[in-house]
Amino acid sequence: MQEQDLTTKRSILERLLDLDVVQVTLDARVAGVQVPAHLIGNPQLRLNISYRYGLPLELDDWGVHATLTFRGARHACCWPWNAVYALVPHTANPPHVFPNDIPVDLLTEQMPDEPPPTPEKSTASLRLVESPRESDAAPDVAEPSPPTTPPDKKKRHLRVVK
Repeated sequence: MQEQDLTTKRSILERLLDLDVVQVTLDARVAGVQVPAHLIGNPQLRLNISYRYGLPLELDDWGVHATLTFRGARHACCWPWNAVYALVPHTANPPHVFPNDIPVDLLTEQMPDEPPPTPEKSTASLRLVESPRESDAAPDVAEPSPPTTPPDKKKRHLRVVK
């Protein structure tokens, strides 16, 4: 990940935290993530953070350091910027998704028969912050026809939040 990407995530999160509560989606399998034991290894951990909670919360060049409450007990948590792949404000602001940091296994597990979504298909409801890697670009292929039956919702791990 480039240094500019870290600055972008940090500045976006700082701006969103000034407005309201933010749901941070991160891959708890990434080295450096410290969360309660029952959450370790979760590839799509969602944590709500806010300055309004009155608990210690610090953003620096490495990542986020916060005291959060789980099951009624406070825990010192931290995670590096490269573990974060979505920032969803609780306000009407659009979510920010960092496609290069979404765990590859989630993308392939989500829709095994289709390539990962491209920014052109996703920009209507999501604010994509980084452009996809050239190596991840799907080859030019005719668009598949829409399925006649609704997709199995149990297979989806990521969803578009409007």
